[in-house]
Amino acid sequence: MWRRAKKVSEAFFSEDFPSDFEAMIAVLDHAIESLRGRGCLEGGAEPRVRLCIEEALVNAIRHGNRCDPCRRVRLTAAEENGHWAIRVCDEGRGFALEEIRVPDAAHIGGRGLCLIQHYMDSVEFIPSRGCIVMKFRPGTMQEGA
Repeated sequence: MWRRAKKVSEAFFSEDFPSDFEAMIAVLDHAIESLRGRGCLEGGAEPRVRLCIEEALVNAIRHGNRCDPCRRVRLTAAEENGHWAIRVCDEGRGFALEEIRVPDAAHIGGRGLCLIQHYMDSVEFIPSRGCIVMKFRPGTMQEGA
């Protein structure tokens, strides 16, 4: 189900910020502008890509860095073999892939990774570094929920 990430090519967008939700919004907006400027978000993909990046950033701040503003989050985007690759890394202790579970229907929250996996063509992890790499091709973003 989950795959470990390989190296991402040179980024056309890269920004890091403290683990703060206000700072996150500004970086998210800059990333979306950069992706839009490169033509990555055509065909109605923008809301889905934005949702996936936002979920990954929230997870990095909340779960990875435990909302510690002294810890940083890095967001990068690169073109890689016909895909757009978006990487989010935090400074947390990392995580164990086998411990990621889908919450039951009665539980509020905890579905960010499920949404990311649904919309992206592929999702890879570097658990020891607290990184997620999300990849999609223009025109392939899945519609619906």
